Amino acid sequence: MSSKGRNVPVPIRIGQVVTSKAGRDSGKFYVVTDVLDDRFVLVADGEARRLNNPKKKNKRHLLFHDTIIDEVAEGMANRRRINDKRLKELLDGVRNTLASEKQALAKESSDGIEAPPGDISKPTRASRKAINSENCEEYLRERRADADKCQNRT
Repeated sequence: MSSKGRNVPVPIRIGQVVTSKAGRDSGKFYVVTDVLDDRFVLVADGEARRLNNPKKKNKRHLLFHDTIIDEVAEGMANRRRINDKRLKELLDGVRNTLASEKQALAKESSDGIEAPPGDISKPTRASRKAINSENCEEYLRERRADADKCQNRT
């Protein structure tokens, strides 16, 4: 199982694990239960979206993982329904596996592996505030000096 995801893979397979990228359900894991056309798929999670009432999602709003749950794929192909409880268990297992892989990658990157070039983090709010306060103090010093000059002329 790979934790890498793709925006839209070449072949979308029934049983493939996806993550929602847009909408109220953003970040939620689903399994593809049917491919409607080149734009939409039906997804279910066994909990909020059950197999008898799958959610219609635009492919552009999904992140496709390389993981395919074979039990779901075989069940849909043979017109044999797996139950929602089993789907939820399988999806939870995949979610935990992907999360642990992601944590392992994060740990590796924090253990001295350098970030790829061009990966520059944004300045934090605290650093922007410090920069702005320094600029503000400098500006006030300049303004006071200008005011002192004006007072000394008169």
